[in-house]
Amino acid sequence: MAFIESLVDVEFVKDLVCSQGKTHEEVSNILKEMFPETTRGLGEKSVYRFCKEHGLRRTKSDAELDVTVRNAVSMVGPVYGRKMLKGFLDSRAKIVVASEKRIGSSLARVKPDNHRRRQQNIARQINPTPYVATHFGHKLHIDQNEKLVRYGATHVGAIDGFSRFVTAFTTMPIKNNLLIYDNIYRKTVLDFGMFDQVRTDHGKEFVLIQFVQETLAHLRRNVDIDPHRQTESKHNLPIERFWVEINGRANYPIKRVLVDMEARDEIDMDNNETKYCVSWVTRKLVSIATHNTVESWNNHCIPRRGKPVILRDSNNLAQVIDPIYLPACDEAVQVYENLGGRLTMEPQFGEYLLNGDEDLQTSRELLWLNNVPDVNVICGHLVNDLDHSFRHAVNSFCDLTRQLSA
Repeated sequence: MAFIESLVDVEFVKDLVCSQGKTHEEVSNILKEMFPETTRGLGEKSVYRFCKEHGLRRTKSDAELDVTVRNAVSMVGPVYGRKMLKGFLDSRAKIVVASEKRIGSSLARVKPDNHRRRQQNIARQINPTPYVATHFGHKLHIDQNEKLVRYGATHVGAIDGFSRFVTAFTTMPIKNNLLIYDNIYRKTVLDFGMFDQVRTDHGKEFVLIQFVQETLAHLRRNVDIDPHRQTESKHNLPIERFWVEINGRANYPIKRVLVDMEARDEIDMDNNETKYCVSWVTRKLVSIATHNTVESWNNHCIPRRGKPVILRDSNNLAQVIDPIYLPACDEAVQVYENLGGRLTMEPQFGEYLLNGDEDLQTSRELLWLNNVPDVNVICGHLVNDLDHSFRHAVNSFCDLTRQLSA
């Protein structure tokens, strides 16, 4: 008998979850208030296991589900289908909101035009060469996405080949060895452990990662395979499929507006001051959309495979190492250059007019935030083809920068 069942009746928890719509976290807090002397066995995970064992799930009426789906679409845009939207909702609620089938039916009711467009766009790329990754921690695919490179936003992501779980993701103005090492490779190893093999394309922005991966190769679980491998970007297949989602849900909505602004001479991308400002606002907004996409991706169900987050936990063989063996960025650079390596640092994107003056930078950001709608609202507008607030955000940031630098 479960510990929770020894304290309260199943019907009590059923009423909280099924009738009142409480989350596992909320039920956990209620039980802890009822039994303050009990220190273990009432956590969120314990409630989750109890509800799963007794088949207790929050149920939403079609009308309630339609409201939830409509609000979600306003945040993520029309290209999310039932699988990715379910992943998004589950990642936000931390519980199963509804089945894929019900979410799909709700999408058809709430946004029928979007539903029809998705049905007409079902072509998928097929990989003719079998791909093998036997466990989480076997192959780590790292790649960059430069769809917004003209506007000072380059994405870099890392994805596990077995589970398709995105282990790290970052956005920067220009590809940078140091940022990629710190925010992608080092973060992945610290969070999950050493991977047997790292796969990248032939770009020079990955040389520091390859150097450290080779230096620490003896710490891997499987030392019989190459510690890293370089292939053409189009053959880095597990992450290429993920970029399709990032492009449709984050890059293209923003790029469409920026291209139009440039065509209308609202922004001059040959001007270094404007370049910096456009890059700053673009990265600020696109980071919200990419975060939503990563969370949705990791929690959506891949046909014939399962959810990346569950696959990660079911067969995790990444080799956890003592952080003392993983060099900090500046240390890795020093060792690399002492051994004859040379890192080429890209110039900054545009001209940073307020560089070094932290007070002016803080003032500008506060003034900007007070002058534009909430950034989450702007992002929601963008993915739903409403661009006025984003145009205003870009122009406002440019104007404030010029005023404060005068």
